[in-house]
Amino acid sequence: MAEGKSTVRIIRSEEQPWEDAVHDEHYAGKYRVLSADMRLGVNVECIEPGKTTCPFHWHMKEDEFFLVLKGRAMLRTDDGSVEVAEGDAISCPAGDGSAHQFWNHSDEPCLLLMVGVNSPSEVCYYPDSDKWLLRDLELHGRVTKTDYWDGEPSPPRIKG
Repeated sequence: MAEGKSTVRIIRSEEQPWEDAVHDEHYAGKYRVLSADMRLGVNVECIEPGKTTCPFHWHMKEDEFFLVLKGRAMLRTDDGSVEVAEGDAISCPAGDGSAHQFWNHSDEPCLLLMVGVNSPSEVCYYPDSDKWLLRDLELHGRVTKTDYWDGEPSPPRIKG
């Protein structure tokens, strides 16, 4: 390989800025992006004491992997909640309908390494609010099941 052509990058975590992800007094955190210019999303997330960073959810297409770098948190799943601590690795496979959410129940910040594919066509479900994310459409909303032919004109409007 010719000198100066490598796309390999060293990203110094401590030099990356923290980005706030605050919704309200319960949903708040901050994260550092470690995978700029990649399809693979790698972040360090800081969950402050007493906070959670996102709604309870599961992904249709994106596997997610978490590694607790520092501190402790409660991991909520469909089976209940369990404490995770430094060194614990959490695997959340896509498409199986298993939801997850972290809440920092301790009095110290919890740092998580988060790894997942940033699929532009991701579909995500939020069971607590019965809401869907359709990333391609930049849409969060609720879906109502209808018959395939519901609302279609009969006779059809054929333009020619």
